[in-house]
Amino acid sequence: MASTVLHFRSETKLFERRSPLTSTTAKALLDAGYERSLGRVFADKEFGAIGATLVLEGSWVDVPKDHIIVGLKELPEDDTPLYHSHIQFGHCYENWDRYTSRFARGGGTLYDLEFLTDDSGRCVSAFGYYAGYAGAATALLAWSQVVESTTLLPSIRKYPSAPALLGDVNTSLTSALPQENNQHPNILIMGALGRCGKGAVGFCIAAGIPTSNLLKWDMEETSRRRAIHPNRSRRHLYQLCLSLHSSPPSSPQHLNSNPKTSLTVYF
Repeated sequence: MASTVLHFRSETKLFERRSPLTSTTAKALLDAGYERSLGRVFADKEFGAIGATLVLEGSWVDVPKDHIIVGLKELPEDDTPLYHSHIQFGHCYENWDRYTSRFARGGGTLYDLEFLTDDSGRCVSAFGYYAGYAGAATALLAWSQVVESTTLLPSIRKYPSAPALLGDVNTSLTSALPQENNQHPNILIMGALGRCGKGAVGFCIAAGIPTSNLLKWDMEETSRRRAIHPNRSRRHLYQLCLSLHSSPPSSPQHLNSNPKTSLTVYF
């Protein structure tokens, strides 16, 4: 029986450094063909060290049709038929018919990471721990920026690792907290028990946010679509960590209209 070959392609989206596979997870996939990429956060040598075959960037278009192409973001827009099975985020909200027709014309298949679910309907790949982790980090950087200078957060630099990101956030918080009488921000995390929400909570705790400052909502709280109690409404940061098919039970507009609320960052 022939083995399944996963061809790990490079990304074409500008500034995209994330990776759907790490060298650790790829260790179990030694038949994978890994496209060299200078932009990815993991170095090529990390994949080579565990036995992955390094191939030229963009070479996935010429590999056998039974190879599965693994990526993160959608491919560049054109009308080229797609013959392989692709695992990636489709992100085809606009011109979706043109994008999906490429698979139909080529006989390929799109396994969209955003819509892969288990038997209970829960997402199995999208909205992971580090999505919430990075989101909380960005929100705290934005809050610190507003507190210190009342200006919006400029572009965010690249971080080589989670500890480097945490260190930068801690520096920003240390500088901003004296402006708030050394009081940490109050944070509402909606979807706190999911993978993404757990990442947001995990980063906040790692950054020194007291657990008493974290209001963690999940299915029980949101299913009743209740409003945030006025005594708990002084939220400085509001982070959504769930998949929405309608408006959230307490929208940013609701929070901003409450005179006891001081919403600074909505993420």
